[in-house]
Amino acid sequence: MKPTTTGIITGALAEKSPARMLRAFIEGMSARKDVRVLEKKIGEPAPPALVRGKRGELPDELLDFFAEMNGATFRFALIPDDTPIDGFEIDPLHEQWSHFREREELRGVDDRPAGIYLGDFGGPDVLHLLLDNIQNETPVHYIKTRKASPNTATIVYSPYVDQPPHHTIAKSLAEYVRLGISRAFVMFWPHDGAAVGAKIAARLDAAPRAPLELEPGSRVVSKSPSCIQPNRRATVVQIDKAPRQPEGWKWGEEMVLLTFDHGPTCYVSRDSVVPIRKDDFYESALRDPAAFLERLRGASSDDAALMVARFGVSGYFGRVRPDLTVPDTAPRLFAVLQRAPRPLVADVLIDRLEQWLADPSFPYGSHALNADGTEYEKPRSGAYTLFEIAALVAGALGLWFWWLANEQDVKSLKAELSKDALVRLKALAASMSTPYEALGTANFLAMVAKGDGLPPYPPQGDRWGMVFVAKPKTMFSLHPNHLFPASAFGLESKYDVYWN
Repeated sequence: MKPTTTGIITGALAEKSPARMLRAFIEGMSARKDVRVLEKKIGEPAPPALVRGKRGELPDELLDFFAEMNGATFRFALIPDDTPIDGFEIDPLHEQWSHFREREELRGVDDRPAGIYLGDFGGPDVLHLLLDNIQNETPVHYIKTRKASPNTATIVYSPYVDQPPHHTIAKSLAEYVRLGISRAFVMFWPHDGAAVGAKIAARLDAAPRAPLELEPGSRVVSKSPSCIQPNRRATVVQIDKAPRQPEGWKWGEEMVLLTFDHGPTCYVSRDSVVPIRKDDFYESALRDPAAFLERLRGASSDDAALMVARFGVSGYFGRVRPDLTVPDTAPRLFAVLQRAPRPLVADVLIDRLEQWLADPSFPYGSHALNADGTEYEKPRSGAYTLFEIAALVAGALGLWFWWLANEQDVKSLKAELSKDALVRLKALAASMSTPYEALGTANFLAMVAKGDGLPPYPPQGDRWGMVFVAKPKTMFSLHPNHLFPASAFGLESKYDVYWN
């Protein structure tokens, strides 16, 4: 079978058997320059005697598959890495382990039955057989009743390991494979990934995309590694080709040195970088932060909240030091604050927080948020609360104060902030509700309001959850567990290579 780089989906679906469909898909994908193969295993035909011995015990269609291809695993990523991919992992036929199983009851500390069952697909009379370990916590099983023929088994997907709910996705292996290929095996393709999968499948039926041009000064988004999640936007410093690659590196030889908007400078794989082609709300604010802050000050309460929401309201928080926890999108607003006049930052954000905290609907009043295409990313929800907006602003303000003290040699905040700003900040911290106290924001801002320098960041061994962490004189750096020294790639640079 000669691999082709176009019409991969159409070609694979035209094959006659599930094994031939998967083989065509794997070989076609492996030949494309815009696909990075992470794991690839294609089994040889299973021993005929083993297949015959399992007749009547396993579905005939599955045994026919094993007779052609004894298991297959394919994990891949698109270049650039703009879509999470699940892929598939069908284990080989095995004499001992390949059979329908009963549900398994967990046992307590004293070895007594706990009444909690794994592999419970409908009670003790329903048996299950693992088909595809898509991911460790999202498997696909054949299920059937105890006395039914294995050929009557249906195929179900379990988004939560092997606990309910289970979604019936196919009545045959051929139907299952066709569905996976037609959705390009994207993340959660059996249930929630239909629309995204169809879009990616259409892309894979066309010729590979040509690499987009980059040059120093280009504005980009680094799609991977995911540990740059707080703010993936950056500016290209230079592009280098690595003379060598360390063992285990799978991301190509071309490297891009980026300065991320919230501080760190590091190398990432060229494959993960995409130019920013749209001058959206964030890019405009970053280009003229003073104008953004003036618009924020002059807007109504709801319009100002919408402006902040455009930076992203995710609902997730990360602890950046033991006494401060911030929303994971706060580094985006913080990147704008770094570039703005310092007196203006404190004056505008304290003023906005005062107004929001005084709102009668605070902290749980909700307002409709309608995406208008200017957002940093599409909102995950159609609504947000003033608490979420205020938490985002307070978190970014906390990061900014910390940055001043630890990265900008500001020994006393009294030299940077007016007496009135410090007084208002103290009153603001005192008025913050219990949720802010839990996050540490209120206490942290109260400490800032004293006007002294901030305590240094804890020693490296005491680092907390969010991946960008501060080291004096180096701006916001990156988590050391995700770094290669540049020398590992033969690059003469003081900067590290970042991966995940």
